[in-house]
Amino acid sequence: MTQIIIRVLGHARVGDIALRNSKILNIKLSSNWKCKILAEEFYQIDNYQYPYTSLYMYENMGVDLSKIPPKTVINHHTIGSLYNGMINPIIPYGIKGIIWKQGEAKFEKGGPDFENYRTLIPMMIDDWRTRWGYEVPFYYAQIAPYFNYNGMLPYLREAQNNFLKIPKTGMIVTLDIGENFDIHPSNKHDVGYRFARLALKRLYGGDQIESGPLFDRFSVKGSNIYVYFNYTGSGLSLKGSDKTWFELSGEDRVYYDASVINHNNHLELFSTSVIDPKYVRYAWSDTATATLFNLNGLPGSPFSSEYD
Repeated sequence: MTQIIIRVLGHARVGDIALRNSKILNIKLSSNWKCKILAEEFYQIDNYQYPYTSLYMYENMGVDLSKIPPKTVINHHTIGSLYNGMINPIIPYGIKGIIWKQGEAKFEKGGPDFENYRTLIPMMIDDWRTRWGYEVPFYYAQIAPYFNYNGMLPYLREAQNNFLKIPKTGMIVTLDIGENFDIHPSNKHDVGYRFARLALKRLYGGDQIESGPLFDRFSVKGSNIYVYFNYTGSGLSLKGSDKTWFELSGEDRVYYDASVINHNNHLELFSTSVIDPKYVRYAWSDTATATLFNLNGLPGSPFSSEYD
């Protein structure tokens, strides 16, 4: 008699199981086999220890599979799990403010996930403020560079720029401290430092500048564009790169690399490929490099005048 022990790793619904080889063997295990379920693996619900699963051992041959409860995987994607597990229990307590990092996912331009994100973040802020009973400050991190956003990262950042229109919000920029091939970059020190500057300025009366340059407006004179920013601090600074990451386009929205002249409180941009510029953008790429800072060392946020 041959005994075969099979260990199946996967979700609760794995479909048919069969034995196959490269030639003719194809035996489905749903046939009349003499079999015994030795054990099933479940997510732990208490006494959490890595890898957070436990084996339930079956001790007899007469296992009635119809009576086994449905397998349910509960994780951070399960509706209500994060809110009920982490937010609701602390609502009775007073808080000074909220820091949000991160809470984004990959999505397609114009797709429902992207549109939901632009809608849901303001709704979440409003809901939390309603539940706490006052306009809790909400500070968030603009997402860092990452290669696998399929060109959507600039649009996500633009949505985050627009959240600043919500009262008592603030944003830190991480364009200079990301890692293109790690969605969770290791430099958390500067992230915390920038959040601290923001909170100290806004909530505790600090005198430091709390943000890097944020796009304000631009004007066109001939074939040159002049770009102005908020939070220029002691002045603007351009740090070396093969690309400036500033681009200009005409009415056709075909963008070309721009040359940049720094006038300390504003920038002058031009390109020999764009004689009649209409639009300007900066770091409009999943993996753009930070080149714009203020003299206080804080990076500027990516932007596009198309979406201002």
